[in-house]
Amino acid sequence: MKKQLKLLAMAFLLTAFAVACSDDDDNPSNNNNDSLLEATEVRNLQTFFPEANDTIAYYSLRENKQIDKSEAETTNWDICFTRTNIYVNQGFRGPGNGGAFVLRGADFGTLAALPADSTFYEEKSATIRAIPTGSGKGWYNYNMETSEITPIPGVVLAIRTADGKYAKVKILSYYNGYPDNIPEKMEERVERTYSFKYVFQPNGTKSFKK
Repeated sequence: MKKQLKLLAMAFLLTAFAVACSDDDDNPSNNNNDSLLEATEVRNLQTFFPEANDTIAYYSLRENKQIDKSEAETTNWDICFTRTNIYVNQGFRGPGNGGAFVLRGADFGTLAALPADSTFYEEKSATIRAIPTGSGKGWYNYNMETSEITPIPGVVLAIRTADGKYAKVKILSYYNGYPDNIPEKMEERVERTYSFKYVFQPNGTKSFKK
């Protein structure tokens, strides 16, 4: 009898251990994210320069720095911002091998890789863009009552950089002062100021793991 109880106890412990392991594997809040590359956050990137009557800013995801507009016709930048439009370095915008598409319903923090069969769209013209423009079509929603621009929840921009590598980008804000000093009143806000976070994979794969 004691031997049977002992065997039953051991079986119970083994079953409990197996269930615990299974729960750990299925839970994204556990240590699975430790293997992902760390995100870089860029705050309050100005894209409007009244003194120069200019409304565009170029950025290198590879080097994490703003690129001067004098280098617009080079492959030194990966994405550029003008008003609510985001472009990649390719086609009519630049000489690079850029491309992009919009992922919807995605969790930026846990997105470990871009789909293997991804289709990256190109900058074919001012109207045929890699990242669509307009409320609800690309990265933002526009509130007609308040004139507020807000990032669409669950949207991640998949970017192919000018040199053919890959990144994921999430827009955080369109207003100066992110994250704690954006005025509540719309008339006091300074727009065309991007805050975003991104992960760049330098090894050329579509994975965002280390």
